[in-house]
Amino acid sequence: MAADEGQSDINTASLRAGFAQPASDNTPSPSRNGWDGRVRIGAWLRGIDLGSVEAGANELQGAASTLAAKLDDEQRSDETLALEIETVKTIEVITPEGLNHLIATTEIGLHGLVLTDTATGKSAVGWPAAAQREHSGGAQWVKSLLKQARPPGTRLPASVHVQRFTTTHLRLQIHVDGSHPEELRGGLRIVKQADVDRSGIVSAATQAGAWLLRHQLANGQYHYEYQPPPPSPSGGKAAIGTWAKSNSIVRQAGCAWSVASLGTAFRGQEGAAPQALAKRFSTSALLAISGLTKTSLHRNGPGGLHYLASPDGQARLGAIP
Repeated sequence: MAADEGQSDINTASLRAGFAQPASDNTPSPSRNGWDGRVRIGAWLRGIDLGSVEAGANELQGAASTLAAKLDDEQRSDETLALEIETVKTIEVITPEGLNHLIATTEIGLHGLVLTDTATGKSAVGWPAAAQREHSGGAQWVKSLLKQARPPGTRLPASVHVQRFTTTHLRLQIHVDGSHPEELRGGLRIVKQADVDRSGIVSAATQAGAWLLRHQLANGQYHYEYQPPPPSPSGGKAAIGTWAKSNSIVRQAGCAWSVASLGTAFRGQEGAAPQALAKRFSTSALLAISGLTKTSLHRNGPGGLHYLASPDGQARLGAIP
């Protein structure tokens, strides 16, 4: 799908027409034959993924209709509902020299993969935007796909056929009349340079740091990933969101570094308010670093250097042995 305005107008009309008429139970499912121009349409409501549908290059309207049928009336009519449209732009067959080479040459969020084991017929598909959201890194993502196509996923045998593709990625407010799809890249919104200035960046960074401080635990670690609750029925009891179960030492260290950087930045500014922020951020960072030192720091790296290990004992940062 091209991202130019004319093409967007055509696609928007097809999407709106299809979404306005949810498919019935006896409506044939959209075809998914071939990869050139294949499209994936997903529905999002207040940060919640409501599901997605894949379809062939010329079946955008049918795919939108099928997606609409997956939602209930309240979800379909919500004014904040947004559709994401990811369309295959280029696709190529590649022959990587093993699993590590495939991981090194595939960039999460920008590349998609189709892995097919010719010996068993099993296949696995990974779309760029979904990979960006659901996986912490490219290695984890590629291995998870390979495990689906050819368990246990620890090596890439010659029987696995590999296709790598790129996509255009658009987001559409389905109920906003006259709106055009917004272009995304790597699963992220593209911001025009004119929209970014120093004060905006400082404000965003300060708010992000304050969010981490509000969710710092007594041992110094941060709750860093929150899954919002699904929309509650009208008049029903509000649902409760959940925190991610994973606890990555790399992300904990990243949070501590980010908060410490904010403390340093505000410490160099004059005035009571910046100095108060500097103290808050620095105190939080010191607590986090102290916690990491007590629970995760090891001093037996190469040359007597130090490294940080995750709770399972795996070395993750520093002079890894």
